[in-house]
Amino acid sequence: MSQNPTIKLPSERIDQLKAIGAVLDLSIADTVGYLIRREIAAGTIKPGIPGIVIRHTKDGVRIVFDGHAPKTFAEPDAIKLANTILGLTTDEGGGVFSIDSDFTAVRKGNGIEVQLSVKGTPKKMFSRDVARDFADLIRSAVAETL
Repeated sequence: MSQNPTIKLPSERIDQLKAIGAVLDLSIADTVGYLIRREIAAGTIKPGIPGIVIRHTKDGVRIVFDGHAPKTFAEPDAIKLANTILGLTTDEGGGVFSIDSDFTAVRKGNGIEVQLSVKGTPKKMFSRDVARDFADLIRSAVAETL
């Protein structure tokens, strides 16, 4: 979960974000994610997460974190990864998951840490909100074959 510089907004906009969040029972950060997903659905921007490439290939689903070495998962393993991450995003989810599919996903504070290979590939920290988007992108890549 990268921490970028603070975004400065007029207090009126902050109050509006809080109002939207209150109606939807979301934090301000999750409200921003909700608004971004709406614009993705409307076609304003393409789906994706900056720094992450997820593509369907003939061998399965290929994922790259921040330009590091790619990791390709067979489709059933990609679904396991997505489902594991989604499970960790719920309040009931927790703990460490190391699946025979060669990945780890760990709840750390309010975030989810994902490592695509237990053999030492870089780890990526996601907020729960972005982790849900990541899991949805994996599922979408798998669905390209169906």
